[in-house]
Amino acid sequence: IARFGSWEWDLLADEILTYSDECAAIYGMSQVSFRRRVTRMSHLFELVHPDDRTKAEREISGYIARFGGGGENAEGGGESSGESSGESAPPVESEFRIVRPDGEIRHVSQIVKPEFDAEGRLNRLVGTIHDVTQQRTAAEHLRQSEDRLRQATQLAGLGHFIWNGRDRRFQFCSREYARIFGLEIEEFATRVSSEAARAALVHPQDRQTYVEERQPLKEGKTVKLAYRVLTDRGEVRHVREMIRPVLDTSGELMQ
Repeated sequence: IARFGSWEWDLLADEILTYSDECAAIYGMSQVSFRRRVTRMSHLFELVHPDDRTKAEREISGYIARFGGGGENAEGGGESSGESSGESAPPVESEFRIVRPDGEIRHVSQIVKPEFDAEGRLNRLVGTIHDVTQQRTAAEHLRQSEDRLRQATQLAGLGHFIWNGRDRRFQFCSREYARIFGLEIEEFATRVSSEAARAALVHPQDRQTYVEERQPLKEGKTVKLAYRVLTDRGEVRHVREMIRPVLDTSGELMQ
């Protein structure tokens, strides 16, 4: 369930005026504990992860210095005239980690919007905070899975590609696939610009059979091939390849 919280800061009094139950919960506290611990903006920054704290503080103080305001948390102290005010001042969007009282680290996304007084002076900031820990954790797990898969394919000597049947060229080629032929991706992309150029990478004694055994692809049939590759260095490699075609609605080879 998405968890959103909010807070409101009076710059002139340097006081956290209001905060929602969800805001306190995101920081791992009850309303009573949060109220007792967080009364000023500097107290809120103390809950930010040490590695992210300076950046979070600079984003807010820089915003105040740019658009004007007062209070002891504004850069330079006192009031300052900003370059803009009112509706022209955009919100501040940021993402950082917080550390809960029990030591748990959470990832949060925050949007801070300004409020101005009758004279157009920045006097309050209203923040909306969103706990995005689950999304960041899922993204990190996906990245790790992709890294493990990439390592596994490299160790196993597995490669894959996508051939564009309409343009009759390679749309994608993995690094390991190119290396099977003794090439880097850049070399493969430049050198293999047609089906004939792809067949030229096959050992001369296997080339005709390779071309013939690929013909069922045009009928939408998956083919399994076994052939030898002759690299530029004269190295012979034995390859097993499975190719699955994708046809469009008219039966033409699409990929």
